[in-house]
Amino acid sequence: VLGVFGGGVFHLFYFTFKYGNNALHLASMNNQPKVLEYLLKTVKTFKSNFRNKIGRTALNIAAAQGAFECIEVLLKYSSCDINSTDKVYSFLLLS
Repeated sequence: VLGVFGGGVFHLFYFTFKYGNNALHLASMNNQPKVLEYLLKTVKTFKSNFRNKIGRTALNIAAAQGAFECIEVLLKYSSCDINSTDKVYSFLLLS
């Protein structure tokens, strides 16, 4: 997984903890549908609706990136909430 995202272990953990992203978020950000599929098929502890610090799920990120293959994988192998919004978008709707 580190080879796909570049950087080293420190970079990956810093990014994960600083912004609250998990591996599903990172795979979606980097348009890596094969990594997403692998994670969702083999690591059963991932929660597909897990939100990062600004409230985004992996599906929110994939949609924002236009990562259509990632969206397909997330919808096929997990039970994503297709109506979820993040804190930023929700704030904009209320303004």
